[in-house]
Amino acid sequence: MPKSRALLFALVASLPVLLPAQPVDPQLYAGLQWRLLGPFRGGKATSAAGVPGNPAVYYFGTAGSGVWKTVDGGQVWICVSDSVRLTGIGAVAVAPSRPDTVYAGASGFGPPAGLYRSTDAGGHWDLVALEGHGVASIAIDPRNPDVVMAAAADTGVLRTSDGGKTWKSVLPDSKAGGVWLAFDPDDARNVYAGTRAILAGGRGGFGGGGGGGAGRGAPPVTTPATDSQIFRSTDEGLTWTKTSPDGLPGGNFGTISLAVAPGTKGQRVYDYVAQGIFRSDDGGAHWSRATDDPRLIGGGQFHDILVNPRDPNVLFATQTSLYRSTDAGKTWDSFTGAPSGADFNYVWIDPTSDRYMILAVDQGTEISMDGGRTWTTWFNQPTGQFYNVTTDRRFPFFVYAAQQDSGTVATPIAGRGGQITYRDWYTTNGFETARIVPDAADPNYLYATGWYGSILR
Repeated sequence: MPKSRALLFALVASLPVLLPAQPVDPQLYAGLQWRLLGPFRGGKATSAAGVPGNPAVYYFGTAGSGVWKTVDGGQVWICVSDSVRLTGIGAVAVAPSRPDTVYAGASGFGPPAGLYRSTDAGGHWDLVALEGHGVASIAIDPRNPDVVMAAAADTGVLRTSDGGKTWKSVLPDSKAGGVWLAFDPDDARNVYAGTRAILAGGRGGFGGGGGGGAGRGAPPVTTPATDSQIFRSTDEGLTWTKTSPDGLPGGNFGTISLAVAPGTKGQRVYDYVAQGIFRSDDGGAHWSRATDDPRLIGGGQFHDILVNPRDPNVLFATQTSLYRSTDAGKTWDSFTGAPSGADFNYVWIDPTSDRYMILAVDQGTEISMDGGRTWTTWFNQPTGQFYNVTTDRRFPFFVYAAQQDSGTVATPIAGRGGQITYRDWYTTNGFETARIVPDAADPNYLYATGWYGSILR
């Protein structure tokens, strides 16, 4: 046998025999259970809704942890969507005339995305439409809970008139997805809808804003596709006509929010887009820029506008603060948030009393019972988004992670008082999406990624 062949044979013969991976005995990990380590603070909330006339009951949707509910005005929050394993939520809506009926739109693409309905105030959920599609907005007739419309980020607008048993596509467009629906608060026959271009691959450019989670706010789409459009229906969503583009910015608006002022017979409507706030006083036949306030221009991520349901001249608009106008959108003041940079995503006001409000922001959800003078805490909502988790080698070891829009956290695996509480976790350096790496030889030294490619120690 040639020497080279003999050497090769000897090397192969000396290699260990590779056997198929052996299954792990389930009894070895049968006793393991999940437990919450913290931190006990809110993360990105994308949408919110309350029960009109009941200041104790509210719901909010999150970017990564489903739908949450309170029955005591925000003192305690409980996740009510674990049974269907919902994650990113694009919209939540309560039927005003039947408050046990709640709709939630999961905004991921593929299961479990779709439109879900609960008829027992969040106790159980059923997938009723749009399976696999991101839901951006839900509108329920204030007086008839069986009439519901849902805007899908990549398919258009669907409508049901029998409480969700059957659905009909009423605003289809192969190049545009539905992103916003708004009823006239005085006459449900008047409805407005906003659409935006669908990205290549069928997505509506929806759900990716501010940390990769759910929400109406994705950065403006730059692909060559259908321009954004605003439609109006005068028969409660059965048929639609395009409003005039006169006075609106051309091209793709990015995210869109619409609001109809009460007491105007559906004629005064506001359009809030990345280019600013626009107003029509003739049902969309003509538009004009409502304000030149630079604080309400740009961003393209979080744009929600709401007219006070009891005063057509009082508006709220979300940005890095919540802004309020008392002169029909001409001038604006910071209402709450400045200079927190909390990134406000959504606001809901009880139509029976403007004292009751709920905000969805990137740090969680807040409720006000006094018209915005005071707010509940978000340090009772373990809903944060975490991108990476690492541990050190001490005992008990510490866990490190970075939370979207809320900095970083380190916590021991065992609390000093018998359980882990907010007293046990602290903040380290690092960007909101950082990977935090402890030094293997000395866990007092931490390395983390920071802003603009920097490394922190």
